Amino acid sequence: MASGTDEKAAFVLEQPRQALREVRVGPVCGWDPRLSTAGNRVSRHLGMLLDDLARMANWMRHRGRGDLAMGDRGVLEPGFLRLAGEAHVVAELTEDFVKEIHLP
Repeated sequence: MASGTDEKAAFVLEQPRQALREVRVGPVCGWDPRLSTAGNRVSRHLGMLLDDLARMANWMRHRGRGDLAMGDRGVLEPGFLRLAGEAHVVAELTEDFVKEIHLP
């Protein structure tokens, strides 16, 4: 955390358990020999997506609305609406996939 920002320090102090969970997840390595080519591709995409979602959540939690000018909001609204919808769909599909993984 020595090289981190004040924002990161505040996040760690305010939500230490979540900060630890995010650190434990960490970046996904480039190639996992246990996975197929498709599995490695999904692993890379999953790692990037999780990193991007964590950054977006952190931005929205700590700076979000204060960073944007009033004119930015209308222009960005369609993107945020799409993010909310896609996140909901991905969450549902992910829950189904995880249940499927545990089927006999």
